[in-house]
Amino acid sequence: MKLIIAFLLTFSCLANFNGKWSGEGFYQTPKTVGKCLEVFMQFKVTKDRFSILDGGYICGEIQASYPPSSFKVLNGELFYLGENVGTISENEININYDNGIYHLRLVKENGEIRFQENWDDGEDYLSISSKISLLL
Repeated sequence: MKLIIAFLLTFSCLANFNGKWSGEGFYQTPKTVGKCLEVFMQFKVTKDRFSILDGGYICGEIQASYPPSSFKVLNGELFYLGENVGTISENEININYDNGIYHLRLVKENGEIRFQENWDDGEDYLSISSKISLLL
């Protein structure tokens, strides 16, 4: 019984990222700083998968879309195509690619998600920050 309760508590905590989220934000590159008219994400979390169903941003002339991606969840670690690419906990998701050049950090606070995406190859960078809210 304790195992079932622990499982349900863990699943319900991770599931709080589920849904469609949207908000405004800001971006920065070495040459410019500006406003993001929209940052949006759609997530689905189950006991063993974290999925980005949709997402993207419109930040001045910089626009991007996330391809649908599904990550295996194992002991708080995220795996994509067999490679460990991040972590997931009750209130935070971190995803890193390309030896740290790309980093996505999502932190759940007060019913919102603090979204931070960084691309940094040592010569050029893009940083996007937003607070996104659940759409009803």
